[in-house]
Amino acid sequence: MFFTTFRHHPKLNSLTKPNLNLTLFLSTHQNSPQRLHNTATVTKTIHELCTQHHNVDEALRLLDHLRLVSYQPNSLNINSIIHALCDARRFSEAHHRFLHFVSSNCVPDERTCNVIISRLLGSKTPQNTLKEEDDAHVKSAAFANLVESLCREGYFNEVFRIAEDMPQEKSVNEEFAYGEMIDSLCRAGRNHGASRVVYIMRKRGFMPSLVSYNSILHGLCKEGGCMRAYQLLEEGVRFGYLPSEHTYKVLVEGLCRELDLHKAREVLQLIIQEALSLLNQEMPQRGFSPGVVTYNAVLRGLFRVQQVDEAMEVFHCMINKGVVADVATYAIVIDGLCEANRIDEAKKFWDGVIWPSNIHDNYVYAAMLKGLCRSGKLNEACHFLYELVDSGVCPNVVGYNIVIDSACKLGKKREAYQILGEMRKNGMNPDAVTWRILDKLHGKIRK
Repeated sequence: MFFTTFRHHPKLNSLTKPNLNLTLFLSTHQNSPQRLHNTATVTKTIHELCTQHHNVDEALRLLDHLRLVSYQPNSLNINSIIHALCDARRFSEAHHRFLHFVSSNCVPDERTCNVIISRLLGSKTPQNTLKEEDDAHVKSAAFANLVESLCREGYFNEVFRIAEDMPQEKSVNEEFAYGEMIDSLCRAGRNHGASRVVYIMRKRGFMPSLVSYNSILHGLCKEGGCMRAYQLLEEGVRFGYLPSEHTYKVLVEGLCRELDLHKAREVLQLIIQEALSLLNQEMPQRGFSPGVVTYNAVLRGLFRVQQVDEAMEVFHCMINKGVVADVATYAIVIDGLCEANRIDEAKKFWDGVIWPSNIHDNYVYAAMLKGLCRSGKLNEACHFLYELVDSGVCPNVVGYNIVIDSACKLGKKREAYQILGEMRKNGMNPDAVTWRILDKLHGKIRK
């Protein structure tokens, strides 16, 4: 009966005229125990019925009849049927058919799962889509498509419901699933929502990835949520999250824009703690011995956030471990002490440590001269400069320019030219910077 119907149906006959062997093929195999293997012809017929003739009902009837003779629908067949039903805005039927395929062990591939997710979302019925996702055990890529589509369509509460109700055992890895939710919410500008997913993760015993955490923190800072970003940072650090240097920078700048300087300073201190932990614990545990370059980086960071005592402890620890300081180390220490307005300590460090070590150069001299001049101690800076010369050291033009500039800023023309004379007497020629400094002095006097 089926073969008679198939041969005499006018629409089907017109469609299959180029492929008349389909009817012959079915007739030949009606008593065969083997499965039909000529899937290309069947697939082409179903596809043309759905796309060219827009006759999805005929395609469904054909598929139902073919299954009676052991034809197993493939993903392309399912794909064509689902697309055609959605094009006809028969979304509920599309969903029903999809579940029917699944229950009949016609499990769709990942591509087909993506189709049903994206098309059913177009029906504005995300509940059906979510049910489908549970029933069909959609693979990771399909799940990512689902979450992205929900965010794109504005169904953020549905994303949160997935996060809250997600079962412990599922074909989609939970950490991956949470990461996709965070990523999609951040791309949609819903960074506070992404932080809510972090809270849900934490309740379930999961930790966001470094990438997820960074995305949320950056997004919150851009939309004025620096306080929440700061809270997330604090929570994350307690559980082993190590932000990138750029993330620290973004958060500090955001807090400064909101005039929360106290929190900004605390973030900077967190960078100190991270550096010290790396220096004192992680590196020794892994068998690494920090060298002078590593110590210099830590010292520079500690001085930058005004952790002067901690910086000096690190310096003494370095010396006690037999790591020899270099000129960069001494320049960092002098500059840090002077920036902290601990000039007397800087001078003692010069007299008691640097000078006896015979490890000093123009960078160290410049650091000392800048510190003295910034503190308004021009006479002491001049004395330090002349003392170097008397000791056989020949400072370069940079050192002289620092002192000349300080004299000019104080409006002391005579002292500025006296230093210029000493520079020439010691074989140093003024450079363009020297003349520019003096020119500013004359302009100031004329005014």
